Formats: sequence, structure tokens, C-alpha cells
Amino acid sequence: MYYIKNVRINKFIGLFLQCSLQSSVEKCFSFGNGMIPERVKKKKIVLPVDANGEPNRGFMEQYIKNIEQKKVIDYIAFASKKMKKNEYKRISELKGKKWKEFYIGDIYDIKSGCSLTKENMINGNTPFIGASANNNAVTNFVSNTNRSLDKNVVNINFNGSVGEAFYHPYTALFSGDVKRLHLKDYPDNEYINLFIITSIKSQKDKYSYGYKFSEKRMIRQYIKLLVNDAGNPDYEYMEQYIKNLEYNKIIEYMAYIA
Repeated sequence: MYYIKNVRINKFIGLFLQCSLQSSVEKCFSFGNGMIPERVKKKKIVLPVDANGEPNRGFMEQYIKNIEQKKVIDYIAFASKKMKKNEYKRISELKGKKWKEFYIGDIYDIKSGCSLTKENMINGNTPFIGASANNNAVTNFVSNTNRSLDKNVVNINFNGSVGEAFYHPYTALFSGDVKRLHLKDYPDNEYINLFIITSIKSQKDKYSYGYKFSEKRMIRQYIKLLVNDAGNPDYEYMEQYIKNLEYNKIIEYMAYIA
């Protein structure tokens, strides 16, 4: 790891330089062509300049400040809308709740994705969900369509990053390396699914490329869920628990950016 030290670099200029550095070096070095100091020093980056041809630090600083300000405004609008929609409600403490094991197949209807090769992908705006652990498993944006087109759904990877799971409120296309899950006995809900995903992911270490999370194994995989007095999944509590977590985080972030 290397670092750049300059008394004339502040947070905002540093963020601008970071973007320029990343775009300049990300495809220039590899395992056989290491990022050693001598090569880094010779690498050129593109920066805005002033009338004297010197790096325009004032422009770089103000440019990043403007982006940050817009992001803050956008977040405040988003957070305000969320807080109006999802009211905080006092609920019993989690540690006092009862848990019970359920098969995933008893909680969810499990459907397949659909194979789509890179060669057949057409650029577009529809998220393509692959067997990734990053970016909510969105690996591309396409205009293709097939039987896997779905929304308000959980995906579980049975290939690639095996056992990773994500929730998708938006319409997306799903690869043949993932399964699509919809709640069986309760309307699909963002907050309930986010709660259950944590339990699903806790099982992922037992699966691997050589021991895939196949549909057959998925159906019979136990996960622990909170239950009500009747011994059934307490979906109402799970939903409000996640809503309260989100509400508290929003309050925390709003205080930070104030």
C-alpha cells in the first residue's frame, strides 16, 4: 500500500484525486506488472488546471463540495419520505422473543432464474442479478427479457458466491445461477425479507462450489425465525423490528450531516 502526502491536499481535493488516480491505474497493473513505486511515479493522471497550467485545487475542492451538498439534499428528501412512511413503534425486546427452526421451503416458494450469456446481453436499464456477493448481486444492466423477470423478490446464489442472498424491490432479470424466492403465506415485504435474509446468510458457510446450494438442499435448509404465541413466524414483529432499525439509522445519519 502506498500513500500520497501533501499539505495542500484537503479532504475534498483528496477525493477528487482519488477518482482520477483510480481511473488512471486500475487497468494498468496486474499480478505480473506490479504497482511498484517506480512505476507509480511515472504514471500520469488528468487534472483540471488554472490559467498558469497548474492543478486547479480550488476547482477540485468546490466540485466535490457541490457533489456532497447535492447528495446531502437528496438524502434528506429520501430520509424524510422514509420516516413519514415508516413510523417508529415501540416493540418488545428481541432477546425476549422465541425462535423456531423452519425449512426455507416452508417459508418461500422457490423459482429458478434463467441463463443469459454475456454474448447475448443487450445493454439497457433492467438490473441483471448474478451469483455475486457485491452490489446487491447486480452484475449488469440489460434490455433483454425472459421468464425470470421479477420484482419484490429475494435471490439466493447457488453458484458463484454460494449462499449470498439479497432483496430486490425493483424489476430485475435473474441469472441461471440464482434462485428467486417469494413468501408463501404472507405478502412479500421489504422489511420481512431483510430480516429473514440475515438468517439465510448465516447458513452459507456450509456450502461451496463443490457443495452447491441446490434447490433440493435449499428447500430442506433450516433457518431460525421469530415466532408468535401460536408458534408461527411473527412477520409483524420482524417487519417492525427492521423498520425501527432503519428509523434509528436515519436519525443517526441526519444528526451527522446536520
